[in-house]
Amino acid sequence: SAGAILRRNSGFLARPRLVQIIHRHGSRTPITPLNNESFWLKVLAPEPEAEAQHTHPLKHTKTWGRLTTKGRDQMRSAGEQLRDDLRNHYETSVESSGNATVTKAVSTGYHRTVLSLRSFLEGLAPDQQPEICIDDLMDPFCPAHNSRDQLEGILSDPEILQVEETMVEFRQNMTQILIKHGYLDPNQDVLGWPWLFEITHCLMDYNKLPNDINQADVRCIEQNLLRRWKAMYAHHGYRKRVTSPLKSTLEQSWREAAGCSDVDKTDIEVYSAHDSTVFALLSELEHEYDLTLFPDEGQCIPPYASTISCGVFPSENEAGGGSCFLHFSFGRAGGGEGGFDIEYKL
Repeated sequence: SAGAILRRNSGFLARPRLVQIIHRHGSRTPITPLNNESFWLKVLAPEPEAEAQHTHPLKHTKTWGRLTTKGRDQMRSAGEQLRDDLRNHYETSVESSGNATVTKAVSTGYHRTVLSLRSFLEGLAPDQQPEICIDDLMDPFCPAHNSRDQLEGILSDPEILQVEETMVEFRQNMTQILIKHGYLDPNQDVLGWPWLFEITHCLMDYNKLPNDINQADVRCIEQNLLRRWKAMYAHHGYRKRVTSPLKSTLEQSWREAAGCSDVDKTDIEVYSAHDSTVFALLSELEHEYDLTLFPDEGQCIPPYASTISCGVFPSENEAGGGSCFLHFSFGRAGGGEGGFDIEYKL
């Protein structure tokens, strides 16, 4: 189906032994504090008291960078879509008497990712309440990666700096428009691409983007952030450093699923993280398996609730060698364009 998270692959008719979902969180409030805080407080998703223990104090603010009710609904819908994909494509059920179990639920330690994961699970398997584990290493910008100096070196490349010089006036203009409309204080420094991107997309999500900023401006901001991210994750050493912890976890589960003799059950793992997590992992898949996952036309920062799905399927002649295959998909929220499917023998 157009909105499928786990797409149908006619080559794999058997039930998947393992399904992994790595998703970006749902719609959130801006991370950058804006002057219309009262509005953003009204759109926050209610937080179950039990979830407070899963959020780190420094990342848990009253208003900013938190999941909204819109984001909660996006994630529930995504979970429901996966439940339907499993049932319709592979006769796999996550009902209490079904043959699929959520065996792992992992999130970075942010309000928006923890509640996104909980909402996704409510849509996918409301009868199952797995414990949520926190793993901040899924965030490429986590300080524990010790990659700041390496990142600064990559972004100090003369070619990158030359392009940045040509775009200073544009960033100044965008910042001044946000100041003029009262979103930022008059003494606000010129915003960099990540902050321009997140503010404009949050405002656009709630029809509050100033008319002075048009769609071409928004796309220009996104393309410049993409330009920097592509340079970052094209660097082999940096990419490996920030993706290895998550990729190693995924690969360990692949091997365990390939060696599993119980063909009547499906394990499900869900990892809740960020747009940078999804982009970095896609970059690693692209480089390691010599794939083209990022066609230039239509390329974008992974939007809210976008997913990477991975299924481990037995081959048709499993008795002859026990081999399994990986089946990947990338889906934007709501389905449609931007997906891909690949097969890789395990």
